Parts: sequence; C-alpha cells; structure tokens
Amino acid sequence: MKASEEEICPIDGKTSKYIVDNIALGEQIGELYIHCKYGCKERVPATVTANAIYEVDSTGCPVTMKMSERFPHEADCQYAPVLCPNNPDCPQIRLKVRDPNAVLVGG
Repeated sequence: MKASEEEICPIDGKTSKYIVDNIALGEQIGELYIHCKYGCKERVPATVTANAIYEVDSTGCPVTMKMSERFPHEADCQYAPVLCPNNPDCPQIRLKVRDPNAVLVGG
C-alpha cells in the first residue's frame, strides 16, 4: 500500500490527505466487461445531465472486452475515426474500416 501526505483525489478532484492504492479493487475493476468506445453513441449529452448517457451503436465496433484490455484495443480499433489521408484540410472523418466510397492514395 502506498499513502502520501497530499494528493488529488481522482474521483472528485479535491485535495486528499491520504490516498491508498487498493490493488485488489483495481484488479476487480480491470476484469469488468465494457463496450469499445467506438461502439457507443451519446444518447443524452452532458449539457442535459451531469454526465453524458451512452448507448450501444449497432453501426459501430461490436467488441466487448475487459476494462484492462481497453487501451490496446482502442488504439488499433478498425472503427476509430481517422482524418482523410489525402488532405489534412479535408473536413471528412472516416473510420479505419475501409470505406468502399473512399478514394485513398496508397491505400
């Protein structure tokens, strides 16, 4: 266990006298199954509620994974949005999944 004199709480952002790492709890959270962020869409924006409310997007990434696997998956997710590779000024954002209507140079 690690405790420090003054740290910022990751939940509420307030200064806390002591924060103790709970390794067992961290491991349990890492085992929870979640949807890929590219497979969810905002149903109720954060401007309406304190936090945005999301739902599964049937046109997005279908993968569910353990929370501990989230970052490696999302870094390589084929449903992640990417900028047009032909022109950095192009306003269109596409998915990594090959769009049959896209004309890609060297793709």
